[in-house]
Amino acid sequence: MEFVTIVGAVFLSKRIAKAVHLPLDEQIKIKYPSGILWRGGRAVEGARLEFVYTVKRIEGSNPFLSASSFQGKIMKKILKLLILINVFSNIFAGDGSSLEELGIRYVTFMQSVGEDDTTTYESQASRIFAESVVKIVNDKQILSTRTGLLAQLRRNREIAYPCIFTIQKTLCDADQKVCTVHFTWNSEKIGPHKTIVSLKFDENNQITEIDAVYNTAGTDLHSIADLARRYNEFQQSYGQSEDRNYSEIIEGLFSPNFQKIIKRKVEVANRDALETQLKGVRDVVGSWTIEVKDIIPSADNKKCTVRFVLNTPEAGSFDVLKVLSSKNGKTIDKVDELYDHIL
Repeated sequence: MEFVTIVGAVFLSKRIAKAVHLPLDEQIKIKYPSGILWRGGRAVEGARLEFVYTVKRIEGSNPFLSASSFQGKIMKKILKLLILINVFSNIFAGDGSSLEELGIRYVTFMQSVGEDDTTTYESQASRIFAESVVKIVNDKQILSTRTGLLAQLRRNREIAYPCIFTIQKTLCDADQKVCTVHFTWNSEKIGPHKTIVSLKFDENNQITEIDAVYNTAGTDLHSIADLARRYNEFQQSYGQSEDRNYSEIIEGLFSPNFQKIIKRKVEVANRDALETQLKGVRDVVGSWTIEVKDIIPSADNKKCTVRFVLNTPEAGSFDVLKVLSSKNGKTIDKVDELYDHIL
């Protein structure tokens, strides 16, 4: 076991250093220092980040800390081997393209639309997008074919380009083959914008669905943005103390048919079940605090994407993306979440 672990570690040392020890945004900072912009034809090497959607303890009735020294050493070696195998499979899965790389390829392509001639980027599109690609913007489907996408891009060249794109963060779901990218784009014609785009890929690594939420940077649409802030305050308060009665807050903030979705799976089916789920999380991770990084309301005022860091004493820190939906602007109907464990 030790021999296998050491051989695996030596063979993968360079790739693991990039894949495990540094988050993707830190890799980007090193490879492209501050001020270097994302432009066409530029790619970033990187391995898939490990995603944590629900936090579960892995020890049973005999936790590791209570095991004998010998058992502990054996368990550590097994865990190290499992980590190596996991990283190996992440790096070399499929055709060698990680979900992060595919997400970055999309943003690089969008940058190239304003820089390259029409023939160049349209030929690239046939490799990046499936023929029946669907695009949804601010919860409204605007096209359903690659031909329609190219027509939209030709219009955008006239309306918005040239643009400068800057990636803030990528989060991925390997099981669903989805990469979510948080980026900003600054247009000389229509100004700066913030965007969260969820990209779904097929078995050929072509994009089959683009689901984007965007808004003008600095625009504050009060109803949905205020709901997001109230939701953040509720989370912060619950993470610090569950002794108080939250029934009135929950009733005022969430609609009766509220749903909470994690990894595209409904974890909370209605408002009454929300506190039970929160208590279960608290039992596992202990108390928590949140540090809000960005709030992006959609232009139609019905969705709001929130990015924040969740800090816990038991499970460490998580980078979190939440998309809040509200039909009436007064109560939250749905929260769709992605978590990325910060190493």
